[in-house]
Amino acid sequence: MPWTENQQRAIDTRDKSLLVSAAAGSGKTAILVERIVKIIIEDKVDVDRLLVVTFTKAAAEEMRARLYKKLMETMEEQKTSRSFLSRQIAKLSGASISTLHSFCLDITKKYFQVIDLDPGLRIGDETQIGILKDKALGELLEEEYEKEDERFIDLLEMFNNRRDDEEIRNMINKLHLFLMNRPFPKDWVEKSLGSFKMNLESFNKSNLYEEYRVSAERKLNSAKIEISKALQMANTLEDNEKAIHVLQDEDCQIDLIVRGLNRGYEFYYQSLEGAKFSTLRIKTDNIELKERIVDRRNCAKEIVKKLQESLQYNSPDMMMEDIAEMEPVIGYLLHLVLQYNQVFQEKKLERRVMDFNDMEHYTLKILQNSEVREELRSQYAFIFVDEYQDSNEIQDTIISSIMREDNVFFVGDVKQSIYRFRMADPTLFLKKQISFSDEKENTKETIALNQNFRSRQKIIDFINLVFENTMSEYIGEIKYDESAKLYLGAQQAPLQEKVEITIIENDKDNIPSEELMEIGKIEGEALFIASKIKGLLKEKVYDKDINDYRTLEYKDMVILLRTTRQWSDLYYEVLNQQGIPVYAESQAGYFDTLEIRLIIELLKLIDNSYQDIPLISVMKSPVFSFTIEELTEIRINEKKANFFDAVKAYIINKDDDLSRRLKNMIEKIELWKKQCRYMPLNDFIWKLVVETGYYYYISAMPGGIQRQANIRILIDRAKQYTESNINGLFNFIRLVENLRETKRDLSSAKIIGPNENVIRIMSIHKSKGLEFPVVFVGGLGKNMNLQDIRDPIIAHKDLGICPNYVSLAERRYCPTIFKTIAKEKLQLETLSEEMRVLYVALSRARDYLYLVGTVNKLESSIEKKWSNTLSEYFISTGRTYLDWIMPVVLKRMDYKENDESCFFLEYKRLSEIINKLKIEHLEGKWDLIQYWDGLKKEKKSTIHKMIDEKLSWSYDYEKESNMPTKATVTELKKVQENKRVDRIRVNETFNLPKFQRQKGMTGAQRGTVLHFILQHLDLEKLKSIESSFKEEISRQIDEMIKKQILSEGEIDEFFVPKITKYFMGPLGQRMLKGQRIYREKAFNYKANVEESKDYMLIQGIIDCYFLEGKDYVLIDYKSDYYSDEKDKEELIRNYTPQLQLYKRAIEELTKKNVRETYIYLFHKNQIVEIR
Repeated sequence: MPWTENQQRAIDTRDKSLLVSAAAGSGKTAILVERIVKIIIEDKVDVDRLLVVTFTKAAAEEMRARLYKKLMETMEEQKTSRSFLSRQIAKLSGASISTLHSFCLDITKKYFQVIDLDPGLRIGDETQIGILKDKALGELLEEEYEKEDERFIDLLEMFNNRRDDEEIRNMINKLHLFLMNRPFPKDWVEKSLGSFKMNLESFNKSNLYEEYRVSAERKLNSAKIEISKALQMANTLEDNEKAIHVLQDEDCQIDLIVRGLNRGYEFYYQSLEGAKFSTLRIKTDNIELKERIVDRRNCAKEIVKKLQESLQYNSPDMMMEDIAEMEPVIGYLLHLVLQYNQVFQEKKLERRVMDFNDMEHYTLKILQNSEVREELRSQYAFIFVDEYQDSNEIQDTIISSIMREDNVFFVGDVKQSIYRFRMADPTLFLKKQISFSDEKENTKETIALNQNFRSRQKIIDFINLVFENTMSEYIGEIKYDESAKLYLGAQQAPLQEKVEITIIENDKDNIPSEELMEIGKIEGEALFIASKIKGLLKEKVYDKDINDYRTLEYKDMVILLRTTRQWSDLYYEVLNQQGIPVYAESQAGYFDTLEIRLIIELLKLIDNSYQDIPLISVMKSPVFSFTIEELTEIRINEKKANFFDAVKAYIINKDDDLSRRLKNMIEKIELWKKQCRYMPLNDFIWKLVVETGYYYYISAMPGGIQRQANIRILIDRAKQYTESNINGLFNFIRLVENLRETKRDLSSAKIIGPNENVIRIMSIHKSKGLEFPVVFVGGLGKNMNLQDIRDPIIAHKDLGICPNYVSLAERRYCPTIFKTIAKEKLQLETLSEEMRVLYVALSRARDYLYLVGTVNKLESSIEKKWSNTLSEYFISTGRTYLDWIMPVVLKRMDYKENDESCFFLEYKRLSEIINKLKIEHLEGKWDLIQYWDGLKKEKKSTIHKMIDEKLSWSYDYEKESNMPTKATVTELKKVQENKRVDRIRVNETFNLPKFQRQKGMTGAQRGTVLHFILQHLDLEKLKSIESSFKEEISRQIDEMIKKQILSEGEIDEFFVPKITKYFMGPLGQRMLKGQRIYREKAFNYKANVEESKDYMLIQGIIDCYFLEGKDYVLIDYKSDYYSDEKDKEELIRNYTPQLQLYKRAIEELTKKNVRETYIYLFHKNQIVEIR
């Protein structure tokens, strides 16, 4: 295929630097390779005089391989210059084609003497660097504690809300990472602290106020547009002079605010504070027009109101004083960060290692030497920077130091800059785009490559439709104009390409909790996509490799998700259940995978047996397989000691099977303790997983091959650790925790090749640079992550350090004007990144593009969120990808309903999709345990697959609790000796196997169903009747069976009469009259453990509590069987501590008194008050 005009210019242009903006699918890599080959062949430039910088090692190797292939082909074709080409091929292996980090490593090795650097420095592995970092910070903080510096104490009190110093540690680590990505960290610190000395006059002249002014003016302009639209519509009505006058007055008010804004903050504050909106009365019979006028005016009113709210803490006479007051503690914090870096550097140099940040800073320091700089400028005739939009400030400074005015080729696409979390800075590309375009000396030029050779016309049209209406310099950081939009690159073989948008409405009114509602959405989307995949297997696709049509295969399809945590696990499970071969490269963070978590817990236990959480986790896991009842027996036998001592006490005091198993467990742990002292850690972990059978056990789980591969990665990492100079099990555990807490997680093992016929599930980030015939983009209704804007301190490269104001004396905590500005800026940058992530997702598709998202209330979303104008302001209020896509789609449909020339839109109900999905809630974790596939309504459902409880068990809240132990209330206060578990939550149909139905329900099963019915009964209908409770309750249970929420096999003669008696009795009547009624309410509560000073995180589910007057009344339902009063008293005694914990939890969490606490015993319909 011949090159396009712009492609040819990018290949042939010489004697000037080029910035090539290469849109998705524009053939960027092919052009880069062709340009390099032509420079070598035509310009006779040796390959070792080229510097080619890529974003990843894989990209560098691909580039080298392509150049090798091209040079070999050229040498075979040409009769002349063969010896020259032969030399270039020989030099290719040593050519500077690498990531920037590899280039920096070469510079530090070659010029180490320039900065007196140890020539023996090597790149430290992540294991070693993590431990050194942790040690450096620990030593620094220990020293600060010993000094008792008031500024350090203030810092802790201001910004650390936990009992430990973890928040301060995280804050220091985050600021350190930020500073290490600045070319000159100390200069940034000095400049930032200088801002704290500004007065109001200098603030008005600062870049901080300019940022504030531009942002506020954009919002005010949006408000003015809305008022103008309202005025335009009002002017079409007769006899509405007053309304028109009100709108005109408000339009003038906005103009006055803008004028004040342009004069300075104090004038802006005064004009904005005084702005008021009068009552607007529209006289017309045209209700629709009236509503449109009021809506537009209310939009403007809302914008102004939010701006007024932002003034709350920042009056002109106080705000600079607040800033000045924060300077000492913020200066001290930044001093700590720099000191931390110094200690960290010393530790690395002691070990003769460096990290990637060090390489960049060492290189930058070396390049400050003019002789070295000039030598490198002379050495490299041409410099190529691939994926330039993903460069950061320090990397750009390095390239700028060695480039000449006319020898650099930057290529990238700012619309695909999606690595801001790695400090990538898309504004570098944008600034160069401006400077290159304004170039007057003819040494720089920009070239736009916007012809897409990947996607078909309909997909290109849809991408353009979405981003022409949403992406701008405000959100997206680039205007999606004629030079940015995509154009079809080449005519392709005919095919009925598709763009389909499916909005799923969550209509499941009987979903009992927000957690299940979220999981239901994910699985509903996965089920819908699974059905689409099956249908697509009949479709054709044109294959360029065989130059013919063929039937679609699984490997032609990909499912893209913004986040793979939790989502990819559930997608994987549902597709797997549907018989669709699927692979998810990273279904969770590596250290959060079930198999790795358990091994780490086991290692913690071996390192220190007196840790309750690891001990209980391992005991209940498949390694030892103790039950909740058995763990409870151990605790009841010894209530005050830590759990390990409780285990030993049980062995001494008892002589039963449990005691013998516990003794065997302790003997194993003691043996492992001895073995880990003399065995290499990698060998020891392998011995553990084989000896316990865990390695083979997990192979039977879903994704077993993947899980085994993950364990092998851990063993490899342990080997790296063993080979370093740092030893000990404790240090290895600290390393893992540090990697997890600082989010430097590992990737799961890759166990498939590119040609395996499976559906791939991957994050949008991982898909960058790839293309697929069929792309599904799921989770479009999921809220974007704006967590960073909530940090108490924001560090920004341009705005400096921007903290909240904290007064310990006045107990005042509020955002400073700096924080307000930085928060707004960071939010816009985050939303811009999300806009670009969406662009990357849509532009991966070649032939078929399917977009799927779920909303809770479809009608409300359409009317309140998606019907607004597509102004910059309203685009900035979007919090899901659907909030950007749907307004565009609906606007297009106003002109042409369901415009299938560009897309097809459909709506689905979640209940239609997931009515066969069965979920069980077990101890706070939702596990997919059953699945019914392809069965007709008249047939009884049968279990397709059951995931064993033990396989699914894991401890989820260790990080959140940060406490010595954690358990559910039921676990803590379970009845003694062989008493059955109180309940297992069932939230969808849980049909019993036939043999169990024939035998009758167990007590635990009956209790489960009873709680489920009490949770889901429609109380409003019960309130409206006086006496016929039995008929109404029976009718509602029958309805649950019809909806397949319950099965007939779960219901016997126990339920209706028992529940009827309860509601007809005094306690049930009081409950129905309650002002607010809460049923099956889950909670997390931090409580003291018995007489100990320790805490534990208590998780529980409260059966019922209701508001009566100003106080709550608490009820716990029990279906336990008891034969006499003695048995009943024992039952009450055992459950009383549980109820006392529930009472404390309600009072702590609601700040209201629990006046009365009852147990309702359904066995004999008795009420027992707990005092």
